[in-house]
Amino acid sequence: MTTSSAKRLRPAEASLEELIETADSWLIDYDEDDDERLSLRELEQLKKQLQAQTASPAAQQAPLPTQTLMKMVDADDDGFATRNELVDMLKRMKGFDGGHVAREDAKKPQAAEGDGLNNGSFGAAPQPVLKAEMAHRSWWRANPDAAYFGIGASSLDARLAAAADAAAVAIGAPAGSVALVENATVATAIIASRWAKALREGRHERRSVLLLDVCYKAAAYSVRDICGAAGGALSFASVPFPDTTTESILKSLDGTLAATRPRFAMLDHVSSQPAIVMPLREMIALCRAHDVEEVAVDGAHGLGLVEAVDVSALGADFYFTNLHKHAFVPGTATVLHVATDTARASTAHIAPSWHSGQGVITEARWPGTRDFASLLAVPEALEYLATWRSVDALNAPTYNARGWQDAAAQLSEAWGVAPAVADPALSSPSKGVRATLRERYGIEAAVGGFGAHGGFLRLSHAVYTTDEDIRRLRDAVSEMAAAAARHKGT
Repeated sequence: MTTSSAKRLRPAEASLEELIETADSWLIDYDEDDDERLSLRELEQLKKQLQAQTASPAAQQAPLPTQTLMKMVDADDDGFATRNELVDMLKRMKGFDGGHVAREDAKKPQAAEGDGLNNGSFGAAPQPVLKAEMAHRSWWRANPDAAYFGIGASSLDARLAAAADAAAVAIGAPAGSVALVENATVATAIIASRWAKALREGRHERRSVLLLDVCYKAAAYSVRDICGAAGGALSFASVPFPDTTTESILKSLDGTLAATRPRFAMLDHVSSQPAIVMPLREMIALCRAHDVEEVAVDGAHGLGLVEAVDVSALGADFYFTNLHKHAFVPGTATVLHVATDTARASTAHIAPSWHSGQGVITEARWPGTRDFASLLAVPEALEYLATWRSVDALNAPTYNARGWQDAAAQLSEAWGVAPAVADPALSSPSKGVRATLRERYGIEAAVGGFGAHGGFLRLSHAVYTTDEDIRRLRDAVSEMAAAAARHKGT
């Protein structure tokens, strides 16, 4: 069935509903065999009608080949354009990140120049949240004295407390039990400083702090320097990699706990490199069984990446997670949960200021003059995270998990490797793989080396990642591997 006028979108604005309606109308009008997809011949008819409607002389003079258009649409290379693939193409054409608001409010978050496939480092914020951040900044700059010295709900202190409570809800924590701080480095230093104080004041026979050997190295340096100055020592529990299993992690941790008898422990929720979701509840229970006094969790990659964060169910003394990596907060913001009233009162911020001595929750709201806009925008960012849905109604963590699985399968087939198995050819280009991807191909992706196991690419998927992004990564690494193989043979 065909029609003389294919549905077109207004150039200035388009909602998600309009994208779906457009794709459906194309299928109704051009799917002649009613198999709910467009063949190359059917797509040709749609393309001709759209070109006839365009006002662009260039499009009339240099029409896009139908085969090229099919390659742009056909994500699974089966030779057909399905409803979801048509909607995905429209999203890319309209600059959408998969949101459901007007075009000017839902542009693709700008993670990096080129293809940003490393949102796990600095994240990206959508336009509605960026606008909220700008509004908060303008409010503060208009009259900072009134904001700081004000009382009631309109004061800076009250607004920051409300933002912290919004973050508490997002991680399953009670109101008043979390602080918003600049980043995970600050959160780590706050906890390490608490432990250093305990090491100085007491004569406890246990003087070591346990971390995982896959922990973020900056966190290890912070704990080492702060606790080391108080006479503490670090011990590391090995996380077997590759071929990682829950059983192997728990067995290694149990052995290290028995051998080193640490007083404190800092575990990871999702390690940075290699990217592993840890069996946290079992690990925390093991620490308790070995009489670890306090357990902290570095959940820098937690909120927005895993399906749900529920700190009340974990049983850790401290938990912190970044809100700018996977939860859409612009700039930097980290939520730090402190489990008990006693710990909240006896833990201090690392930058004492006017609220000194009132406990970390209150002290964090004024560590001195700074730009508070990103912290104040936390509620808007978390609302965006909570309400974002893909075309097929998936939330962000589920959508990204499925996208990651599909991308991993595609890359594994293209590169001839399985996930978490090193390709030796990728560990020896003359220039670092990460730098080459950035400079030669315009792709930002995290790459790490793991000794004899070789190099690994941390595959990251965000709500704005497209199939074309993955294909470009696939082809770039394949080209680099082929070049390395040729070089090795000469």
